[in-house]
Amino acid sequence: MKPLVGVASLKKLFPVGKGRQLHAVDGVDLAIGEGDSLGVIGESGSGKSTLARLVARLVDPDEGVIRIGGRDIGSMPAARLARDPLRRAIQLVFQNADDALNPAFTVSRNIAIRLGRTKLDGEARRRVDLAATEVGIPATLLARRPHQLSGGQQTRVGIARAMISEPRLLILDEPTASLDVSVQANVLKLIDALRRKRGMAIFFVSHDLEVVRLICRRVLVLYLGRVAETGDAATVLGQPRHPYTQALVAATPGMGRGKPLAGEPTSPIDPPAQACLFASRCPLAVERCRRERPLLRNVGGRDVACHRAEETAPAG
Repeated sequence: MKPLVGVASLKKLFPVGKGRQLHAVDGVDLAIGEGDSLGVIGESGSGKSTLARLVARLVDPDEGVIRIGGRDIGSMPAARLARDPLRRAIQLVFQNADDALNPAFTVSRNIAIRLGRTKLDGEARRRVDLAATEVGIPATLLARRPHQLSGGQQTRVGIARAMISEPRLLILDEPTASLDVSVQANVLKLIDALRRKRGMAIFFVSHDLEVVRLICRRVLVLYLGRVAETGDAATVLGQPRHPYTQALVAATPGMGRGKPLAGEPTSPIDPPAQACLFASRCPLAVERCRRERPLLRNVGGRDVACHRAEETAPAG
């Protein structure tokens, strides 16, 4: 599979006063091929959304490399990137579609805004109509305002607005979290169908492991900004080897079983560089875990950052 996205040693730190820093993303590597789908999972505060915004260059990295189509966009000035055609090749869909849509604009104008237009001439109108049809928005809704739509319809407008730019990479940050189950399923089917039809790559952020299992071929598990486990979604979620991934699966209805995690999470503010950040909650932690940072290594067909990964019994 031809590589599209390449991220290496990516870091993002946020100052919190008195010289202290919150490590939101701490040395992440990832790759996404053209037409591939990567799901990023983890608890709230794990760094998922920050990672998505870094890849989209809505946030500037402190360290590391971000390559799209072989070009380094991580070091590209924001003003230059905004004028570059590559900017349009990277599109985002956010969780709260209503907040992302301009309430004063019609559905048509909200979709057309990604073309850099608010007035709909013949060509813009044609492209809006095509995008709306592709995502299942009836023509009767195009003259309405966002508040006149259901949550599922608003989400489809957000997807249409992204698709009108013909992206190579579509980044979705919890796009179905606020929808009920039946509507969520339809939107997920739409996203997967668009990926297959367009051949674009998907970067899908979610806390819902079942959603990721259904829509993503590969998965990356984040814990306090670091990669805990990554690999084929069926392998990682079906037989997790990192104790943190096992806990996430166990806590997901219909997927796992097990006891909730005990202990207090390590603070993401100035965390120890040479330690496993999960050690304070891990039932398998030993002294080595508190003094030596585990590196990603292949165990059982996936990469896992755990000193005792060979000893973990695959769940499921």
